[in-house]
Amino acid sequence: MHLFGVLCVAVFITIPAIAGDIKAIVNDTPISGFDVETRAKMLMFQQAGRVGKLTPELKQAALNELINERIKIQEMEKREIDISSDHIQDALGHLEEQNGLPKGGFQKILEEQGIPYRTLTEQTKANLGWLQIMQNTGRDVQVLPADIEARKQIIRQDLRQEKI
Repeated sequence: MHLFGVLCVAVFITIPAIAGDIKAIVNDTPISGFDVETRAKMLMFQQAGRVGKLTPELKQAALNELINERIKIQEMEKREIDISSDHIQDALGHLEEQNGLPKGGFQKILEEQGIPYRTLTEQTKANLGWLQIMQNTGRDVQVLPADIEARKQIIRQDLRQEKI
């Protein structure tokens, strides 16, 4: 079998597995089950200082947070706001300092809890970008719970249509 044929078979096997793991789509940006699980772990760790059994309620809260975050990121992209890796690391370094942690302390703690460091950096990027949007508009811009609920309804409808 040619390499191209092997790659095609691998792609056709992988796509359904990936598609089955999508929990939501926010304007063409998927949120995977892995994303939800890692964010739920982060939420639990932030609340309890450790990661334990993830409840359906915690996973739903994580999904809601990720939807909100994706909307923020998309608005940043629309407004051409780019938050550099250096800016993210500076902000996290400042938080580490405030919490009496050495440089790289957050990364070590999260990895010990089985939480990818990327989860924190993505959350930080969205928050920094959203802060910049609020500063640029000169008013408080908020994604309200009703906005999130409306978007979730659209996402649920889109997912139902894709299953048909």
